[in-house]
Amino acid sequence: MTIAHFKPTTDANISDWSVGDLLRYAADQNPSLLALKAVTEDGRVLPENCWTYEELLNEAVAVAHSLMIDFNPGD
Repeated sequence: MTIAHFKPTTDANISDWSVGDLLRYAADQNPSLLALKAVTEDGRVLPENCWTYEELLNEAVAVAHSLMIDFNPGD
């Protein structure tokens, strides 16, 4: 990258955690807590469009495993 459109933040506490690390931690601490819900254009929330942290983690792991079948690290 050669162009920066924003100045770097120097006063923030940067974490070494990845998004996956955070999701695993949240699922471990509060597995049954609602993590994500998809809303229809008219504002309705359908039960099949809601995921707890545990369910979201399980879905993310399944997607990661599927990706690993077709791709190698660095692809």
